[in-house]
Amino acid sequence: MTPAPAGDIIRVPPKGGFEKVPPPGNWSEPKTETKINVEVNKFKLSAIPNPVDATETFETTVIPTKLQKADIVAAEFNQQAGGMASGIYNVGEIERNIIPDPETFIYRTQEPVLLDAPVPDYPEMARDARIEGQVWMQVFVDRDGKVADVRVLKSSNTNAGFEEAAAAAAWGRRYRPAMQNDQTVGVWISYKVSFKLK
Repeated sequence: MTPAPAGDIIRVPPKGGFEKVPPPGNWSEPKTETKINVEVNKFKLSAIPNPVDATETFETTVIPTKLQKADIVAAEFNQQAGGMASGIYNVGEIERNIIPDPETFIYRTQEPVLLDAPVPDYPEMARDARIEGQVWMQVFVDRDGKVADVRVLKSSNTNAGFEEAAAAAAWGRRYRPAMQNDQTVGVWISYKVSFKLK
């Protein structure tokens, strides 16, 4: 036996290490195929989803704040305990009055319809200074069509009191509430208030 050249490493398998490994199977045996009973024409391939029928939509879920959760827990406890406060707290009423974040999408089939809108008072300071402007307001119209929350979406940037006047008038607005299928639903809406001198 001639010695291996310098630098080559010869690895010898341990004795008896490969004796227990069975020989490979017969490669000439035909392989079986797995068949699934599926009708090819049964499924449509399309990139556009089919619209969902209105009866299959889900109710809007509103996440209450920590304070509202505490009120709900207290109301449920008092109702179960039958205590004196059971008539004060009403879980359904608390949940009904929860106002979602303005960024929350609320599905509706009909938008609210404005029924009555008081005209905002023109601020005296702006009238005296002959200043005009416009304010974008955002209001939450609840299930009864009443304004439950008012926010200034975009200011007039005049410091003339337009925002305060528009907000005061917003509380007096009345709507036919938005509809979600056949039920009323509270939604956020936005609108512009223009202050112009005659």
